[in-house]
Amino acid sequence: MKKFYKKAIEKMFQVAGYSFTYDEVVRLSKEDPEWFRTYTMTREQEDKFKEWFFSNSPHNPRHTKVMWGLFILDYGLMIKENSEEQ
Repeated sequence: MKKFYKKAIEKMFQVAGYSFTYDEVVRLSKEDPEWFRTYTMTREQEDKFKEWFFSNSPHNPRHTKVMWGLFILDYGLMIKENSEEQ
């Protein structure tokens, strides 16, 4: 599961228009505990990422649904309703 989460974090940033590796995100989080406030995604980008997450999860759909909720809670980027705000 950890391997999938690493992939998912990188994919989330890619979909949101950023090019961070998992290791860079770890470094960011250590340097600035409020890092997640700087990086955002639109609702449309979140939907696109969610589709990727469910399509690529190695787990059954029910487990993936739980994983999605936990992933977004722990790692999800803030949502900006308007793409110009990003």
